[in-house]
Amino acid sequence: LEGDLEDAIINVNTDAALEFDGANDRVIAGNIGTHTQWTVSCWVKKSAAANENNIWDGAGDGTSYPYLTMVDNYIYCYFNGGNTNTNVTGDWETEWNHIAVTYDAEATNNMKVYLNGVLKSTTDANNAAEPTNFTNFYFGDGVAYGKWDGFIADVKTFNDDLAIADIQILASKINVDPTLVSKTSNLTGWWKVTDAGSTINDFVNETNGGTDHNGTLTGGDWRYNQY
Repeated sequence: LEGDLEDAIINVNTDAALEFDGANDRVIAGNIGTHTQWTVSCWVKKSAAANENNIWDGAGDGTSYPYLTMVDNYIYCYFNGGNTNTNVTGDWETEWNHIAVTYDAEATNNMKVYLNGVLKSTTDANNAAEPTNFTNFYFGDGVAYGKWDGFIADVKTFNDDLAIADIQILASKINVDPTLVSKTSNLTGWWKVTDAGSTINDFVNETNGGTDHNGTLTGGDWRYNQY
């Protein structure tokens, strides 16, 4: 920045963004519990037009896990016995997009997928093994399909199925303050993914006094000027 800026307000983002290479990069956050109600929120941007990309995985145990993946232009949230899917169009490789998935074991049509604050898919995910397992939560990788090739930022988890008003707050900008949503006390993890190191810090304790689950990064490249 050069010249006489006088009283101009200049916003400069110095945060790093984490790029996954689609080969061997991942963040493991560990055991954040088993929940009959939950929400996972994240921001993503693809680096290449790969066909299969896993974004996050609850446990990878092959039974009661949920995991989120993108195959071609479809976003899927898989669970034992089925999946949600929605055909989404957009500029995945140059624009950041917000994806949120909610689940309530007691409801019908109980798994919902939102894209940029808009409900895109609703599915009844009740079956013999409810998708409640987040005992080995990680992102950038998954139990099936390919690893994520692109950026992931601002990963938040809640032990409640958030309403659309809260989803829209989360979709308003990257790393929006989670105290703005109505269920702040239900936040179980918040990984800003701006650390520029091998430890991906969890900010849940700072937000609501919960237990931090700092993530461990394998691989990955830190980039700047990405958002």
